[in-house]
Amino acid sequence: FTPDVKVWEVEFSKTGEFKGVNTAFNLAGHASGIYDFNFCADSSRMVSVCKDGKYRIFDTE
Repeated sequence: FTPDVKVWEVEFSKTGEFKGVNTAFNLAGHASGIYDFNFCADSSRMVSVCKDGKYRIFDTE
């Protein structure tokens, strides 16, 4: 168990060839397991909800 959120970026070339995987964000702050997360429409923010019902909003830029 870890209460941290790790978001990964999977990178492909323009021809569809796999290039690699990089850590995009390490978002910490929850005290219990993450239940769900989602990005806003323009990807500038992300919200995560943990099992105790608390939520956190992160700036992703």
